[in-house]
Amino acid sequence: MGIIQWARAGGVGAILPGYGGWNPVSQSQPEALYGDAEQANVRSLSDAALHSQDWSDSDVLFKPMAVDLSGEASDPMDISRENARLRRQDIETRPTNNLGLTDDQILTGKAEPAGWFQSRIDPGSKTVAVDIAVKYDTDGMSGLEATKLKSLAQNGVAQFWSRPVNLNGETYAVNVNLVDDDNGMPISLRVNDKDSYERSHNMNGGGFFGSILGIFAPLVSRHTSDIYYQKGGVFRSDPALADKDFQVTAAHEIGHAVLGTAGGRGFSWGHEGTSGEFGGENGNRLDVPDSGELDLMKYYKNLKTAPQYVRSIASSDDVKNLIYVSKRN
Repeated sequence: MGIIQWARAGGVGAILPGYGGWNPVSQSQPEALYGDAEQANVRSLSDAALHSQDWSDSDVLFKPMAVDLSGEASDPMDISRENARLRRQDIETRPTNNLGLTDDQILTGKAEPAGWFQSRIDPGSKTVAVDIAVKYDTDGMSGLEATKLKSLAQNGVAQFWSRPVNLNGETYAVNVNLVDDDNGMPISLRVNDKDSYERSHNMNGGGFFGSILGIFAPLVSRHTSDIYYQKGGVFRSDPALADKDFQVTAAHEIGHAVLGTAGGRGFSWGHEGTSGEFGGENGNRLDVPDSGELDLMKYYKNLKTAPQYVRSIASSDDVKNLIYVSKRN
């Protein structure tokens, strides 16, 4: 643009103290500054004359921009404002997950990641490998029984937490596995021989509650995490169904540590709003859809083991939460 347009856009006002042109606070534009003859005189100024002043010792805040008097030029201040606007617009319109995290945040990871989770992200092959470190307690079990339940837990987590996710427009294959580690998440595997169904629980990642667990010991047992294999009731005559129930239960319970670490105790224990904070009814259980995925970490109305096993999977958002809270390898 010519010097007149540049002056109107604030160039002179930015350079000359006290000049009554564009006000950077009010963003107002001045009326026409010159008549036709004066405009012709201004246009006749040479670029050399405009820039002959030595600005090195000047107290003026901004030095003149390079102006091409024969054509259009961009005002750096306009460019800066436009770039800032576009950046804000980009951030505001980026998709976020159920905890408000952008894909960039998920890929970068949490500033203080959890020690139980570790991710290896490969942008080249578009894969993410996540290991969840666990320390099993199998007191009272035979070696064969303990091995079976560990294997079922591993299979359940791999089946129900591994899935494709979209990160910044690209599809990543996420594979999740459990690894034995003495410093891992404490998980107690238990067998229930009673005909009544024994509820499992996992308070890892639940914040302060673990430190006062003893107060609630009569209600939740002495363990931070108990995952039960059901041998009684309907499962007594159907061990294959018992295996499926344990796999989906183990994946769900271990998922509570993911949700708690990423979103806090209420987000985790409240099953993302579908139950009360301690798992009780709050009127928000979901209807079971006729088809499609069932969210592994949410509560549904009258959900049976068979469809739960076939259709359950951790949501894309929760798998992203798992990546976010993981250490980077």
